Amino acid sequence: FHDYAVDTWSVEQGLPQITVLSIAQGKDGYIWFGTQDGLARFDGVSFRSYLPSYWGTALLTAPDGTLWMGTNKGVAWYQDDALHLVTAADKGVNKEADVRALAFSDGRLMAATSTGLLRVDKDGLHRDASVPAESLFSLLQWHGALWVGGVGKIYLETLGGTKSIAAPEGAGTMVTGLIAHDDALWAGTSKGLFRFTGKGWQRAAGDPAELHLAINTFYEDSDGNFWVATNGGLARLAGDALQQFTPANETRTVAQVQSIYEDREHDLWLGTRAFGVSRLWNGYTQRYTTTEGLGETLTWCVTPNYSVGYSVGHDGGTWVGTANGVYLLKGGRYTLAIPAAELPGPNAYTLFDDGTRLWVGTGGGLVQYQDGRVLHPAVLAPLQGITVQGIFQDHAGTLWIASLDGVFRLADGVLTRYGMEAGLKDVRARLIYETRDHRLLVGTLAGLYQFDGSRFQPFGAEAGFGDAFVTAIGELPDGALLVGVFSEDLMYLYDGKQWHALHAAQGLPANTPTFMTPDAAKEWLWVAGIRGIYRMHIADLEALAAGKQDSVHPQRILSEQGEWSGSEKGYCCNGAGNARGYFDGTRLWLPSRNGVVSVDTRHVHQNDVVPNVVVEAVYYGKTWQEYLGKPLRIPSRARDLAFRFSVLSFQNPRSVELSYRLRGYEDDWQVLDDVSRRVVNYTNLSPGDYVFEVKGSNNAGVWAEDPASMALRIEPFFYETWWFRSLAVLLVALLVFLGYRLQVRSLKRQREYLEEVVAERTAALKVLNRQLEDASQTDPLTGLKNRRYLGQQLPSDLAHFRRDRERAENTNRVIAFAIADVDHFKEVNDKQGHFAGDALLKQMAERFVASVRAGHYVVRWGGEEFLIVFRPMPREETAHVIDRIHKSVSESPFRLPGGEAIRITCSMGYTEYPFLQNAPDRVDWELLVNLADHALYAAKESGRNRWYGLRPGPKFDARSIRDDLARGLGSCVKAKKLIMIKEPARTRKTKN
Repeated sequence: FHDYAVDTWSVEQGLPQITVLSIAQGKDGYIWFGTQDGLARFDGVSFRSYLPSYWGTALLTAPDGTLWMGTNKGVAWYQDDALHLVTAADKGVNKEADVRALAFSDGRLMAATSTGLLRVDKDGLHRDASVPAESLFSLLQWHGALWVGGVGKIYLETLGGTKSIAAPEGAGTMVTGLIAHDDALWAGTSKGLFRFTGKGWQRAAGDPAELHLAINTFYEDSDGNFWVATNGGLARLAGDALQQFTPANETRTVAQVQSIYEDREHDLWLGTRAFGVSRLWNGYTQRYTTTEGLGETLTWCVTPNYSVGYSVGHDGGTWVGTANGVYLLKGGRYTLAIPAAELPGPNAYTLFDDGTRLWVGTGGGLVQYQDGRVLHPAVLAPLQGITVQGIFQDHAGTLWIASLDGVFRLADGVLTRYGMEAGLKDVRARLIYETRDHRLLVGTLAGLYQFDGSRFQPFGAEAGFGDAFVTAIGELPDGALLVGVFSEDLMYLYDGKQWHALHAAQGLPANTPTFMTPDAAKEWLWVAGIRGIYRMHIADLEALAAGKQDSVHPQRILSEQGEWSGSEKGYCCNGAGNARGYFDGTRLWLPSRNGVVSVDTRHVHQNDVVPNVVVEAVYYGKTWQEYLGKPLRIPSRARDLAFRFSVLSFQNPRSVELSYRLRGYEDDWQVLDDVSRRVVNYTNLSPGDYVFEVKGSNNAGVWAEDPASMALRIEPFFYETWWFRSLAVLLVALLVFLGYRLQVRSLKRQREYLEEVVAERTAALKVLNRQLEDASQTDPLTGLKNRRYLGQQLPSDLAHFRRDRERAENTNRVIAFAIADVDHFKEVNDKQGHFAGDALLKQMAERFVASVRAGHYVVRWGGEEFLIVFRPMPREETAHVIDRIHKSVSESPFRLPGGEAIRITCSMGYTEYPFLQNAPDRVDWELLVNLADHALYAAKESGRNRWYGLRPGPKFDARSIRDDLARGLGSCVKAKKLIMIKEPARTRKTKN
């Protein structure tokens, strides 16, 4: 029974009272509960209460959608969000009689009450005199007769008249329920459950003493299960035999069940006397936990018991490692095999059954279990105190052990350790796997490794998970590998040639895998992890790896909080390492935080019931207005609206999906992020026509075919109407026309005056802007252009040069960049003063300008440095031009402010553009200036009063030249990355 997925609601969640006496589902899909404090309508999230202080003793939905309610004070009916109490139509009928049951008989609604049998319609209550006016409890329409249960008797009302049969156990027995099951009449009575046969009343075969108690309620579901509830517990029968009994003291879910009901999605609802209502969903899994004898709910590993042979459907059982010893699960029951006190550590992290003995890896070492005894072989002594996470036997019979202190191999009685010296980056190994082609893989906390016979080589590092914690390894039928890592949105697939990363954007559920396996049909890949269990089509994975599709479509089976759409709620699954699950050819066995979880891979089903979506109400004017299907007119003052809506799916209300939009305001669908808050708000809406629409899906992603909608109109204020706006437009137009006529002459005169003023000021601004632009690009001392000018002008000049160079006659032309620096300028400043230095720089600028041809330009580069950019010239002329300009500086002396003549020299460095003849764009002009500056620095270092040039060497690399220059120009020249051009040898006179 505890394999069912269960959710419970009580007063804490909004149920009006803890006792649920009756349950029904309305035609629109809502679930209704009759309690001892009124009726409650439930949409899966919230409750709405009706008829407070009434007991809801019986509920029944009519074919026309009317919901009929039997109470302790008569009968009521609900339709179009309105409740109506039924009055007495016949004299002597008590309209407040206690109603115990409702049933349709030949199209008539009948009620079994404390004062007899009544016929019910919307006009009132009518006495049915064919049955005595006595206390009645139950009704059943069966085999053309209406069966009525009373005290000591059961009445049969037919067209031919009424007769009675004795109740089970004779007089004084209250027949509180009647039901047809297994083509037989069953009676629930104050003295137990009975079946009517040709030989009289008999109890069910094998029923426990708890079914001899008063029957609270019973129900037959769509699978043929016959549920019977007493204060002692809940029984499930098939045919006339008991299949299972769940005692009331085992779970509150079955404590004093008063009502049972199956909804459209085949969920079973149980209403109790003291603990509210529970919904049971027959999910995908079976769980073996403390109920089956497990002493510790935290389980770490599972492995088959091979010692008795192993096959599909084997009965050898399953070894289960827990946080407190090792158990054997067999026949649905646990037996403690190895107490924690007999192990090196209480946690059995991994298990391996070799057919002769069981190997147990713990937090304190590795031991063996054989013939009921725990063995400590001497060969395993080196593992004492070490946490063992995985045990694996390869195809050759060699035993491999994954531990937090490396990988161990046990062969021919010799234990060998492999650690960092054997290639492992991190010795903490968790998982060992052998592929179909006998490659041995090891998953560690720092990547995946492959054993080459002597060392472990990194495997998959190129895919980006070289340092990742490997948690699971699986293999597809075609040999492709799947590797799970400690990341909730990543998995890696290796197709034999390359790695592919699978992530959440491709549909992968958020989960850290701990175990992966294909099913027997090779159709699905099952993945178990910390957050739950899901499966994916293997064909989807293969198509994803081949680039034929960009996503997978997993089916969620189990999730921790039921947060995955379509999944069952439940704990799963533990850790990384070997024995974190196994597949027996039919069922999947997995350890969890609450025992062992098992899934029959052949019988996974999903909810295929299309849910009903409803728009319930709209909020405006400080009140909710229920929506009854007709268009609404909203007053003009109500511009802030809220809409309440729901999708009526109850299998897992947290996993439904809802989208909405307000047509007339927005066209795109908005996703409701929190499906537990089924209300949305709109503020400051304009007047006009709107349609609010909602669409939704059930927990398995099955969407309602059509959206639910609510049409409404927000009325405008008078000043928002079309006639008011038309009058306002006419009035404004008239005023504008009159104002226009009055202002034309004045505006004309003002315009003429302003045009004159604007023209004058525009001309002045042009002059001023031109002056400011020139000043910003001119060096104030020398009158030369500055760096800013060069940065603005040079890119366009170079672009023009590149276009012009495309002609064949210009391919050998270059633009030269030369930097000149005044030699010993600091001495002039120190000895003659800054005025003398400034005068010298002015004369130097004039001499450079005089030395170059028209079209070249000289720039004050900074301090005593000048940059000369030459117009295009043949490459072979560059050195001659530089030499001529260099000589012009020292040909005649410079005059200081006092009249003193002084001879000055300069040093120069230059480069040429394009630096690379066949790749002009590889070296930009900023780098060329940098290279020229290095040539200048080399000239200064070589004694000044000389020039050097730089051209690319045979090993020049533009990508690394800046780093190369940082190591020195000399090393670049020596490495043939640059070629130094020097001036012709001659006698130089330099200043001492």
